[in-house]
Order: sequence, then C-alpha cells, then structure tokens
Amino acid sequence: VDRSKSMKSYVMDIFERYGDGESNVEGVDQYNACYGGQAAGLAVLSWVESDRWDGRYGIAVATDISEAHPFFIAFVGAATTATLFFPDAPLAHHSQRATCILHRLDFCKPVGWHDMAPVTDGKYSVECYLDALDSCYKTLRKKVNDRELFQITDYNVFHT
Repeated sequence: VDRSKSMKSYVMDIFERYGDGESNVEGVDQYNACYGGQAAGLAVLSWVESDRWDGRYGIAVATDISEAHPFFIAFVGAATTATLFFPDAPLAHHSQRATCILHRLDFCKPVGWHDMAPVTDGKYSVECYLDALDSCYKTLRKKVNDRELFQITDYNVFHT
C-alpha cells in the first residue's frame, strides 16, 4: 500500500468499478490506532448533519495500524472497515453518544524508543478499557433519562 495516499483513495476503486464511476464521495482518514477510525466516522457524521452537507455520500475508513513485538503478534489486529454515510442508511447513527478519553500509559511509544512496537501492559490496558466503557455507559444512561441502553437500541458497536 502506498502511504502517500489516503486509505479512502483505495476504497474509491470500489465505487469506480461497481458504482457507475462515482467519484464525488467525501471522506476522512486518520492514521492512528484505536480512536482514529472512530474520529473519522464522527467527522463524516458531523459533516452529514451540518448545513454544509450537499447530499453526497460520506465514507470513513478505520484500520488497525498497531505494531507489536513478535512475542505479542497474535494480539495485533489486521482488519479494516469502511462505513458509508448516506440518507436512509441501514445502520442509523444517532446523535446521543458518550466518549471517554483518558491519558494512560498502558500502551505507548516513548520519544526515542528503539522499536516500532510499543511498550504495553496488557492487563492494565484491559482495565483501562473496561473503566472507559463503564464511564461511557453511565454518561449515555444519563443522556437517555436512565433508560436501559440495550433495550432501546438495535445495534451497539464497541472497539476492543
């Protein structure tokens, strides 16, 4: 893959081949692990919900770019997803959401680090994830007047 181009430019090949040559699709890439894909999706969603949206498709590409020491390679993701935003999409996005971003050093690449693989603490990383998930759940419950989230939603998507 050519890193001088956006990931979206590769996805656009699908539209060229199977979408009658459609190329007028807005999109966002963010090159970083974990939250980058979510942030790209939120950026496209904000555009679609804004008064600047002109009816075109929007696309957000998310991929796992993490690297690991060979001992931990089984825990590295190797997937990419692309979400297409358009009117009446089968998977609706709702404006009620919660985010929990905290500064933790469970996974980091210190300045001057000798390796592309990060310094990790897996057990602590899982604890951080569960704490963030709990925080988001509580915040979202407040936003929906303490209703049970899993009873009022059709789908819930989590990143682990």
